[in-house]
Parts: sequence; C-alpha cells; structure tokens
Amino acid sequence: MERSKRILGLGAAAVIALLAMTFFMADNLTSTTDAAEGGPEMALTVSEGGTCEGSTCTVEPGAAFTLSVEVLTAPAEGYILAQSYVVFGSDLTYKPTDLPLDEFSFPECSPASIALRDQLDPESVLSGCITGILVRPVSTYTGNFLNYSMNCSAGDSSTLVQLLPEGDPIALTNGALFKDPGDNPIIPKVSNITIVCGAGGGDPTDTPDVPDETPTNTPDDVPVDTPTNTPTNTPVPPTSTPSEQQCGDVNDNEAVDAVDALLILQVEAGLIDGADRLPKGDQADVNGDGNVDSRDAALIQQVVAGLLDQDRLTC
Repeated sequence: MERSKRILGLGAAAVIALLAMTFFMADNLTSTTDAAEGGPEMALTVSEGGTCEGSTCTVEPGAAFTLSVEVLTAPAEGYILAQSYVVFGSDLTYKPTDLPLDEFSFPECSPASIALRDQLDPESVLSGCITGILVRPVSTYTGNFLNYSMNCSAGDSSTLVQLLPEGDPIALTNGALFKDPGDNPIIPKVSNITIVCGAGGGDPTDTPDVPDETPTNTPDDVPVDTPTNTPTNTPVPPTSTPSEQQCGDVNDNEAVDAVDALLILQVEAGLIDGADRLPKGDQADVNGDGNVDSRDAALIQQVVAGLLDQDRLTC
C-alpha cells in the first residue's frame, strides 16, 4: 500500500513538473521553434450558436454560443502537449465547466491525461493538455480542440477575440504552443475573430449628449438646505473580515488548484527564492512535514483530480 502511494505521488509530481515547465518556464527554453510558412496553425471560430463569415461571427444579443479553438495544422512530427491562451474582453461572458477536461474535444485528452485551465484575469483563459502521464502518446490530431461556453452581451457590441501565441507581449509564457515528442516547444501561427453581438458596437465616441439637469441659474428665493453642523454619530463602515485561508492556496486566489502545485514546484526547483516569496507561502506545506517540495505539489494535484479530499491537506 505504501509503495502504491509512493508511485502515485511520484507520477503526479512528474506530471506537474512537466506542466510547470510548459506553462511557466517556457521563457527559459532556448530551443523554441517558430512555425514556418505552412507549418502548425491554430484558429478561433464559433462552432455553435452563431454564424461566421470570414473572421467575423455574429451572435444574437444575450445568447449563448460556443467559442472553439481549432488545430488547423499539427506539427509534422506530432505533439504530446498543446496549449492555448484566449483573450475575450469584457463584453463576452465565459462560463467554465466544473472540470477543465470537459472543455476539450482533443481525442488524446482523456482521464488518463492531464488537462489544465487557469484564468489569469477575468477576460482571458489559459488551457492545455498533455497526452499522458508516464507514457505520452504522440498525436497528429487536427480539428476542434477546445470548446468554451460563452454568452454575448445583452446589448449590441463588437469584440476582437484573440488567440495569442507564446511570447506575445500579453500572453508572455502562457501563449499558444505545441510540444513535439522530444519536448521541444513549437509556436503555431494563430488567427483571431471578431464576435458581433446583435448589430455590433458603435463608435465608442458616439455617445449621445445627455442634457445637464443642473440649472445654471438658481432663483434667489429658493432656500439652500445645507447643514452647517456635521452629525457626530456618522456611522463607520465595518472593517471587512478576511476570508478563511485554504490550506494549499499559495497564490491566494481563494481556490486550491493546479497553479498552486506549479508554484510549489518552482520553489523546489529554485525558480522562486523560497516559499516566503509566494503570496501565501505559509499554506504551501500541505503534508505538514516541514518542507515545501514535490510531495506537497503531488497532494494538491490529487485534490484537483478528485483523488483526495481537500480537508486532508494539513498546513
């Protein structure tokens, strides 16, 4: 039994280490290959709930639709991991599924794989999947890769939705890429789309003039009811009480997720100079052994995968 636990822990740690390298360490790699003309390519489209003409897709105001990431061309040598980074703006609403895996239509992304999703801010989403844990099948799949459930704005709007590549000034190390069987990152060509809700958004400068309701001339006989004495019993707003800290939530986003595991691995690898550099480093030692290492990361990953109850973490 103890041997099985060790194997599970090592397997989870290996997976997290690979994902950590892919999602957070790509800027340290020197073997990155840009897609050549006619090489790997990803694109965005609306696969359900709208109609597309070229790079413009129209959806009814307030309606639900499916924003999809497609692999148009795979790397010639195949790939063991693919990730995407989509920026969708403030007029569209993203409705994440309970599990990241549920958003993938990539056939090699299965329960035997590792799917990761993170919202680095409310207007973007990062997703990736590795084809296996210890054995990583090579995929040459092309077609629908990811499906995001979205809602259009209630009023007319027009939004440029961007699929950003690795190295983009906004995406940085989180952008779209593949990893070939030799673990080398390959940056694909990408394309964006415009989502038009209803008739689309007008020129933001065309704001209708609103009449100034403040009269310019105040009659002399209108009393001005201005208190001269400020009440002494002005209510003081209550001081907010911080939410209860969750063991394992080292980035303090009020959730224990794969990102916490990756940050812990960066601490162990020396990429982060100690757990005290994390927003909530005191929540990193989830097995209570006095160390912050891959064992803690593996336990968090087991919580994320539903293999371990979160209350089993002890900080």
